Amino acid sequence: MDTPISSVKIDSIDVIHVVFKVEEEFNTTIDLPQDSKFETVGDFVRALTKFIPAAGQA
Repeated sequence: MDTPISSVKIDSIDVIHVVFKVEEEFNTTIDLPQDSKFETVGDFVRALTKFIPAAGQA
């Protein structure tokens, strides 16, 4: 979770693919601000998980 995003070579297209996959998997909509910047993998994961409904709420 502390791994810097830059060291895993995630570009903006990869971010979009992950967002779409999470939306599809959890039947949700993720609305990240266009200027979102993630320093670590954990920052990205935490930003996404805010949009995932709690169990039984989907």
